[in-house]
Amino acid sequence: MMKDISTIRNRKSKGKSLLAGALLVVMVLTGCGEAQVDYTVPEDQKLVIYTSHKHEVYEPIIREFEEQTGIWIQVKTGGTKQVLNSINESYYYGDTDIMFGGGIEMLESYQHCFTPYITKETCDLKSTYTSSQGTWTPFTELPIVIIYNPKLVREKEAPKDWTDLFLPQWKGKIAFANPENSGTSYTILSGLAQYYDTDISTFMDHFAEQLDYRTTENSLSVITDVEDGYSLIGITLEETALKHIKEGEDLAIVYPESGVLCVPDGIALVRNAPHEENAKAFIDFCASYPVQNHIVQEAYRRSVRKDVVLPDFFQKTEFIPYNYIKAGTVEGEMLKRWSEILEEASHE
Repeated sequence: MMKDISTIRNRKSKGKSLLAGALLVVMVLTGCGEAQVDYTVPEDQKLVIYTSHKHEVYEPIIREFEEQTGIWIQVKTGGTKQVLNSINESYYYGDTDIMFGGGIEMLESYQHCFTPYITKETCDLKSTYTSSQGTWTPFTELPIVIIYNPKLVREKEAPKDWTDLFLPQWKGKIAFANPENSGTSYTILSGLAQYYDTDISTFMDHFAEQLDYRTTENSLSVITDVEDGYSLIGITLEETALKHIKEGEDLAIVYPESGVLCVPDGIALVRNAPHEENAKAFIDFCASYPVQNHIVQEAYRRSVRKDVVLPDFFQKTEFIPYNYIKAGTVEGEMLKRWSEILEEASHE
């Protein structure tokens, strides 16, 4: 089930903050069997993490945690749904400690896989994003934005609000990742369904039709679709858009006038975790001020802490309400219906 892609050894990197090295074993979720990694580490110094984060997000944090604690971490990576499904299949056997990533509504829908834990940092976290049951700990705020290519769409013609997505000129020209593969896209789909406050199935019918029943393979493809002109506009994370704009890509951001959908991603303690105390220490570490300040400054993500100041490149904006518990409850129903809609359209 796992494929080993890299092993990084750099145990002592003195003088570096949040970029220090140690052992990092990274594996990718595939259908090709499980690769064996041969290394000897005392059991009380191990931690096994599943993550859907991009490499540039998780690696500096994990390396710094290893350097500070002496704990050796095995990382297994994949898309949010893929990772959660793997945890769902294996948590009973006690071979995984942490789920790192995924919108909190997705973590809610898999809450049977997790053991409640209230982080020591909870008093400094924004109360909007705390789990009353301790099922998960918030990691970062992730606003959803609309993007466009300013070489192809003039600013005055770009969408101004969520309702503009349904204007005739955008039909079949919207980049949106398949929510069956992308946790971000499920967040977008469920958030828009709540925003329009209509029957979920009816909304998805209309939205899929406006997409011309076309989705991209993953979240990154949303960016490339818009920059290459295959799509005129797209829906993605603020973090992703800001990162690619800084890299010089032809993109512009729209923060919808009526408010921005914003859902934090989270981190959760897996049920039957074999290294539970190490896992709790990692959760506390991710919620701490140094890590939260790092992700703001370096990863273009908004902090869930009350005491971290946002840099000027983040636009001030209002967030619209999002019922993540409801989104988690209807996740299976929505994805099943979405699959049916695309399947029906393919036979017309």
